[in-house]
Amino acid sequence: MTARRSAIADDFAARQARSWFARMPRRETLYSAAARLHEAGGYFRPESTSQLLFNHGRGGALVDLPLGLDHLSELTGGLVRADDRTLRERTGFGPYLGLMSAPRRAAAVAACRGSGRPAGSAGSSPQGRPIVTVGELRLCTACARRQRARHGFVFWRADHQRPGCWVCLEHGTPLVYVPARPKYHTEWLVADRCVSDGRLIELPRLAHPHLALLRRIAQVMDWMSSRASIDLEVLQIAARDRLVGAGLLRSELACARAEYEALHKRFTQPLVEAGFPHFEGLSKASWVRQTLVDRRQPHPLRWACLLAMGDDTDPGSLDRALAQASTRVVQPGLFGADADRRRACAPAHVYAALTGTKTIAEAAADSNLRLNDLQRWLWRDPQLVAHRKATSFVVRHRAACLTLQGHVRAHPEDLRSQVIAACIWAVRWLETNDPAALEKLLPATVAMFDRQGRLDFGDPASPESNLARVGTGPTTHADPATSRRARN
Repeated sequence: MTARRSAIADDFAARQARSWFARMPRRETLYSAAARLHEAGGYFRPESTSQLLFNHGRGGALVDLPLGLDHLSELTGGLVRADDRTLRERTGFGPYLGLMSAPRRAAAVAACRGSGRPAGSAGSSPQGRPIVTVGELRLCTACARRQRARHGFVFWRADHQRPGCWVCLEHGTPLVYVPARPKYHTEWLVADRCVSDGRLIELPRLAHPHLALLRRIAQVMDWMSSRASIDLEVLQIAARDRLVGAGLLRSELACARAEYEALHKRFTQPLVEAGFPHFEGLSKASWVRQTLVDRRQPHPLRWACLLAMGDDTDPGSLDRALAQASTRVVQPGLFGADADRRRACAPAHVYAALTGTKTIAEAAADSNLRLNDLQRWLWRDPQLVAHRKATSFVVRHRAACLTLQGHVRAHPEDLRSQVIAACIWAVRWLETNDPAALEKLLPATVAMFDRQGRLDFGDPASPESNLARVGTGPTTHADPATSRRARN
C-alpha cells in the first residue's frame, strides 16, 4: 500500500512538473521556475523540491548552474532538454560556453547533466579559480513590473544573471540584486518574495560614463552568448585592433605598462573601487596585459571589458570585427610542426605596403606604421617575409627581362659582351635568380675564330679555290709543300 501511494505521488509530481515547465516564460532561468514550483506546490523542505526535479538536494544553492538536467528532462518528458541550448537560454552560463573549445564545452554540458560532480569546475573565475556556483540573483525593477502585468508573477531572467551584467539592456537601468549566500543555504529564492520582503540591494550610484561602460559590457555578454563558438586567438586579435582603432593603444604589437595601467584606471578601477561583485578579480592593472598576451584566458568578463572599451558594441559591429580578425589567423599548416603558434598574421594593409620593391621605410610610410612596428611584424609573421620576397621577385624579374629585351630590340647588332655591359644589373640579377631566362634573352655566343675572315684552299684545279670566303666552313690548315707550290 505504501509503495502504491509513493508511485501515485511520484506520478502526480511528474505531471505537475511537466505542466509547470511547459508554461515557463521565455528567458526565465531553471532556478527561477524551480523556486516558483517549490512555493506553489507547498513543499516544506527545499531538499524535497530539489530531489524531485534534479535528483539531488542542492538545487536551492546552485543559482548559476543546474545539476541533474538528465533527470529533469526525463521528468518533463523532454520539455527541458539536457543540452547546451538550455544552458544558454535558461542560465547565465552562455558566455562561458561561447569561449570554450568543443571538448571542454561537451564536458561542461555533461557535468550539468549529471547529479554528482559540480558543474562549476568547467570554467574559471576572473582570478583563474573555478567558477563559484553560488552567486548573486539580479533583477530589473522595470522588467519586474512588466512581468507582473503580463504573467502575474516576477521571475529571474537568464540574461541578467551573466557575469558582469549589472544593467538591463531593455531599459538601461541598473539591476538590483540579492547578495550571494554560502553554499550550504539551500533555500529557494523566489523573485516575487524577494521583491516584497525588501531583500534586494541597489547598486552604488555611478557616473554616466561608468554606467555606459556597464551597458556595453552587458551588450558584449549578450553577443558572446549568441555565438556558438568563438576562437580565443581571433577574439584577441579583434580586441587589440579595436583598442588601437579607438586610440587607446599605440600599437597592437607592443603594449607598454603605462598604456594598460591607463586603461585600467580609466575603465575598470572605478568599478572595483565601487565594490561591484565580479570585478574584484580585476583589481590589478596587469590583467589587461595578461589578456592581450595570453589567449588562453577563458573568463568572458575580461574579454567583455576589453571589447567594451571601444565605443561601438552592437552585435553587427562585433561580428564584423571578428570576421576581419579571422582573416589574420595563421594556418598551422604554414609552419610545419609548430602547432602551438600564438602569433597572428599582420593586417592586410601591411601586406599591401610590402608588395613590390619598396624599402622598409617606404612601406612603413605607406602603411601608416612606425618603422619599429613594421620591423616587429616582419619578425613575428614569417608569412609576411615570404610575401615580401615573392612579390619583390616577381617585380624585379619582370623589370630585368624587359630591360634586356628592350636593349636587344634597340641594338640588334650588339654582341653578347656589349649587351651585358649595357644591362649589367639585369644580367647579374637573372644570373643569380633565373639563369635559364637569362640565356634565352642574351644573344647567342659567337666563337672567337667565327669573328674573322678566312681563305678556303680547296682543289687547285677548281676555279673557286682561291676565292676568299668570309665566315664559311671550318678553319683549315694548308700543307706547307702545297703552300710553296702555290707561291711559286
